[in-house]
Amino acid sequence: MAKHGSEEHVRRAVRGSSQSAARKRETLRVNLPEIRHYRREGLVSPSLLPLVAIAEDELRAIIQAMGGPDCVTEQERALAEDFARMGVVLRGELARYIGGEPKAGQLVGTLASHRRNSLVALGLERRQKEIGLEDYIDARSYKPTPSAAAGNGGSS
Repeated sequence: MAKHGSEEHVRRAVRGSSQSAARKRETLRVNLPEIRHYRREGLVSPSLLPLVAIAEDELRAIIQAMGGPDCVTEQERALAEDFARMGVVLRGELARYIGGEPKAGQLVGTLASHRRNSLVALGLERRQKEIGLEDYIDARSYKPTPSAAAGNGGSS
Protein backbone atom coordinates (compact mmCIF):
# COMPACT_ATOMS: atom_id res chain seq x y z
CA MET A 1 0.00 0.00 0.00
CA ALA A 2 1.31 3.41 -0.94
CA LYS A 3 2.19 5.81 1.82
CA HIS A 4 -0.39 8.57 2.28
CA GLY A 5 0.72 11.69 0.39
CA SER A 6 3.32 9.87 -1.70
CA GLU A 7 3.45 10.30 -5.46
CA GLU A 8 2.07 6.78 -5.96
CA HIS A 9 -0.77 7.46 -3.51
CA VAL A 10 -1.72 10.66 -5.36
CA ARG A 11 -1.53 8.89 -8.75
CA ARG A 12 -3.82 6.12 -7.51
CA ALA A 13 -6.24 8.62 -6.00
CA VAL A 14 -6.43 10.62 -9.23
CA ARG A 15 -6.87 7.47 -11.33
CA GLY A 16 -9.52 6.17 -8.94
CA SER A 17 -11.34 9.52 -8.98
CA SER A 18 -11.33 9.57 -12.78
CA GLN A 19 -12.65 6.01 -13.00
CA SER A 20 -15.26 6.71 -10.35
CA ALA A 21 -16.41 9.89 -12.10
CA ALA A 22 -16.62 8.00 -15.42
CA ARG A 23 -18.78 5.31 -13.79
CA LYS A 24 -21.08 7.95 -12.31
CA ARG A 25 -21.42 9.70 -15.70
CA GLU A 26 -22.21 6.36 -17.37
CA THR A 27 -24.90 5.69 -14.77
CA LEU A 28 -26.50 9.05 -15.56
CA ARG A 29 -26.61 8.19 -19.28
CA VAL A 30 -29.02 5.31 -18.75
CA ASN A 31 -32.13 6.57 -20.51
CA LEU A 32 -34.44 5.93 -23.40
CA PRO A 33 -32.58 7.59 -26.31
CA GLU A 34 -35.54 7.99 -28.68
CA ILE A 35 -37.74 9.46 -25.96
CA ARG A 36 -34.92 11.83 -25.07
CA HIS A 37 -34.86 12.90 -28.74
CA TYR A 38 -38.66 13.33 -28.83
CA ARG A 39 -38.47 15.40 -25.65
CA ARG A 40 -35.81 17.71 -27.18
CA GLU A 41 -37.99 18.15 -30.27
CA GLY A 42 -41.03 19.00 -28.13
CA LEU A 43 -42.94 15.93 -29.29
CA VAL A 44 -43.67 14.49 -25.83
CA SER A 45 -47.05 15.47 -24.44
CA PRO A 46 -46.61 17.47 -21.23
CA SER A 47 -48.95 15.06 -19.45
CA LEU A 48 -46.56 12.19 -20.26
CA LEU A 49 -43.36 13.88 -19.05
CA PRO A 50 -43.74 12.56 -15.47
CA LEU A 51 -44.35 9.06 -16.86
CA VAL A 52 -41.21 9.29 -19.00
CA ALA A 53 -39.21 10.33 -15.94
CA ILE A 54 -40.59 7.35 -13.99
CA ALA A 55 -39.70 5.02 -16.87
CA GLU A 56 -36.13 6.32 -17.05
CA ASP A 57 -35.74 5.93 -13.28
CA GLU A 58 -37.11 2.40 -13.59
CA LEU A 59 -34.68 1.61 -16.42
CA ARG A 60 -31.78 3.02 -14.41
CA ALA A 61 -32.75 0.86 -11.40
CA ILE A 62 -33.03 -2.29 -13.54
CA ILE A 63 -29.64 -1.69 -15.18
CA GLN A 64 -28.06 -1.11 -11.76
CA ALA A 65 -29.70 -4.28 -10.38
CA MET A 66 -28.11 -6.16 -13.28
CA GLY A 67 -24.65 -5.01 -12.22
CA GLY A 68 -24.46 -1.63 -13.96
CA PRO A 69 -24.25 -0.49 -17.59
CA ASP A 70 -20.97 -2.28 -18.31
CA CYS A 71 -22.36 -5.65 -17.10
CA VAL A 72 -25.44 -5.67 -19.34
CA THR A 73 -25.43 -7.19 -22.83
CA GLU A 74 -26.99 -5.34 -25.76
CA GLN A 75 -29.82 -7.88 -25.78
CA GLU A 76 -30.53 -7.35 -22.10
CA ARG A 77 -30.42 -3.60 -22.53
CA ALA A 78 -32.90 -3.80 -25.42
CA LEU A 79 -35.28 -5.84 -23.23
CA ALA A 80 -34.85 -3.42 -20.33
CA GLU A 81 -35.52 -0.41 -22.59
CA ASP A 82 -38.62 -2.10 -24.03
CA PHE A 83 -39.77 -2.79 -20.47
CA ALA A 84 -39.40 0.90 -19.62
CA ARG A 85 -41.15 2.05 -22.83
CA MET A 86 -44.07 -0.27 -22.12
CA GLY A 87 -44.20 1.28 -18.65
CA VAL A 88 -44.87 4.72 -20.16
CA VAL A 89 -47.74 3.36 -22.24
CA LEU A 90 -49.07 1.22 -19.37
CA ARG A 91 -49.19 4.18 -16.99
CA GLY A 92 -50.77 6.39 -19.65
CA GLU A 93 -53.43 3.78 -20.40
CA LEU A 94 -54.05 3.24 -16.70
CA ALA A 95 -54.69 6.99 -16.35
CA ARG A 96 -57.20 6.78 -19.23
CA TYR A 97 -58.88 3.78 -17.60
CA ILE A 98 -59.12 5.55 -14.25
CA GLY A 99 -60.50 8.56 -16.15
CA GLY A 100 -63.45 6.49 -17.32
CA GLU A 101 -62.37 4.84 -20.57
CA PRO A 102 -63.12 1.13 -19.97
CA LYS A 103 -61.47 -0.07 -23.21
CA ALA A 104 -58.13 1.21 -21.94
CA GLY A 105 -58.29 -1.52 -19.28
CA GLN A 106 -57.79 -4.23 -21.90
CA LEU A 107 -54.48 -2.76 -22.99
CA VAL A 108 -53.38 -2.34 -19.37
CA GLY A 109 -53.59 -6.10 -18.80
CA THR A 110 -51.75 -6.89 -22.03
CA LEU A 111 -48.94 -4.43 -21.29
CA ALA A 112 -48.61 -5.66 -17.71
CA SER A 113 -48.23 -9.20 -19.05
CA HIS A 114 -45.58 -8.12 -21.57
CA ARG A 115 -43.66 -6.27 -18.85
CA ARG A 116 -43.79 -9.35 -16.64
CA ASN A 117 -42.42 -11.48 -19.48
CA SER A 118 -39.59 -8.98 -20.00
CA LEU A 119 -38.67 -9.17 -16.32
CA VAL A 120 -38.67 -12.97 -16.43
CA ALA A 121 -36.40 -12.88 -19.50
CA LEU A 122 -34.04 -10.43 -17.79
CA GLY A 123 -34.02 -12.40 -14.56
CA LEU A 124 -35.57 -11.47 -11.27
CA GLU A 125 -32.40 -11.89 -9.22
CA ARG A 126 -30.17 -8.96 -8.39
CA ARG A 127 -26.65 -9.40 -9.77
CA GLN A 128 -23.66 -8.54 -7.70
CA LYS A 129 -21.05 -6.50 -9.43
CA GLU A 130 -17.45 -7.53 -8.88
CA ILE A 131 -15.54 -4.64 -7.39
CA GLY A 132 -11.92 -4.14 -6.50
CA LEU A 133 -10.48 -2.48 -3.45
CA GLU A 134 -10.18 0.89 -5.24
CA ASP A 135 -13.87 0.74 -6.24
CA TYR A 136 -14.81 0.03 -2.63
CA ILE A 137 -12.67 2.90 -1.32
CA ASP A 138 -14.11 5.26 -3.96
CA ALA A 139 -17.65 4.30 -3.03
CA ARG A 140 -16.95 4.79 0.67
CA SER A 141 -15.33 8.19 0.16
CA TYR A 142 -17.82 9.54 -2.43
CA LYS A 143 -19.54 12.67 -1.21
CA PRO A 144 -22.30 13.81 -3.58
CA THR A 145 -22.39 17.41 -4.72
CA PRO A 146 -25.37 19.41 -3.42
CA SER A 147 -27.12 19.16 -6.82
CA ALA A 148 -26.59 15.36 -7.02
CA ALA A 149 -27.83 14.93 -3.45
CA ALA A 150 -30.98 16.90 -4.40
CA GLY A 151 -31.61 14.52 -7.31
CA ASN A 152 -30.47 16.86 -10.09
CA GLY A 153 -28.29 14.28 -11.82
CA GLY A 154 -28.39 16.15 -15.11
CA SER A 155 -30.09 13.50 -17.26
CA SER A 156 -32.82 14.70 -19.56
